[in-house]
Amino acid sequence: LAMDMVRTAIKSGIRFQYLLADSWFTCKEIIRFIHSRHIKCHYLGCIKVGEKGKTKYSFGRKDFTAPALINHLNKKETKKYSRKLRCWYITADVTFAGVSCRMFFIRRSKHGAWSGLITTNTRLDFFEAYRIYAQRWSLEVVFKESKGLLGMGKCQARFREVEKDSLELTIAERIWEIVMETVITIANLFGFTD
Repeated sequence: LAMDMVRTAIKSGIRFQYLLADSWFTCKEIIRFIHSRHIKCHYLGCIKVGEKGKTKYSFGRKDFTAPALINHLNKKETKKYSRKLRCWYITADVTFAGVSCRMFFIRRSKHGAWSGLITTNTRLDFFEAYRIYAQRWSLEVVFKESKGLLGMGKCQARFREVEKDSLELTIAERIWEIVMETVITIANLFGFTD
């Protein structure tokens, strides 16, 4: 259905730079699909990193699961710390589903769990990927509040209506930064992962 929705959007003349998705949608089929679109769009989504991860990514002529790749890159000391975002991160260029991709692994505390992002845009740096993906969370909050607080649970919006009524996310981005700083501060105080 996600691929059908994207096809419908493109046929309707809607252009976008990124398809943002959570780990539920990240799979070989959707990566290949987005990579093959003629409008030069990219995929940016979460991946499942869990210890029992079975999905393989090609890196340096070897196939790795996400946890194995993190361990491999940790040994090579490629991990960096961002004071701005207060997190550790690793960047890796991989091949997934026959498509060149860039992966970002993120960890909030020194011993916390890793989470991951994957994108078909191999020129994207970590900070820009983080900023772009944060927009998805802002939209999730808007949808949840619209359904719950405004009683729009049964509302179905068409792409053209959403496009006309969409607002700039600059305010949402600022709010998101404040929320993230608060969560990070609380997590650091109590030794939790956010």
